[in-house]
Amino acid sequence: MPSRPDLQSLAQQAHEEIRRTGESGRRASGEANIGGGWRTLGAWLVLVAIVVFSEMHITELEAVARIVLPSHAAKRKQAELEQLLEQARDALEASRDEDNGLPEALPHAALAAVVRYERNDAHYRLVASSGDVTVAMDADGNREVTVGKN
Repeated sequence: MPSRPDLQSLAQQAHEEIRRTGESGRRASGEANIGGGWRTLGAWLVLVAIVVFSEMHITELEAVARIVLPSHAAKRKQAELEQLLEQARDALEASRDEDNGLPEALPHAALAAVVRYERNDAHYRLVASSGDVTVAMDADGNREVTVGKN
């Protein structure tokens, strides 16, 4: 994201430019600069307009980033969690085929550390969470995704 302009330095630069322009104009013409006040006011108005426009632009970019980036991050988390649940489901189904029943716990300790295994009789449910995203999957592969608000 673009950095915010340093308003004090912009104002100082505008003031220096106005003072320098006014002094060189008076020296060149040799007479008092009667319209200097209007030029100063005009320069300040231009400076204020630039600052307001840039602030509006930065605010719009920040709003877009707040909307787009969290949803992108949530989708990425969801995809990673779904992949973990698929791996856990595959491990459970392989264990079910070997043992003719569901195991008491997930066969792989690494998966068990991040996936919650809920079992009842012949059915089970797998749940994984990361931040504000939670994905649940049943034995048939049906998914339920919950995304919380920050």
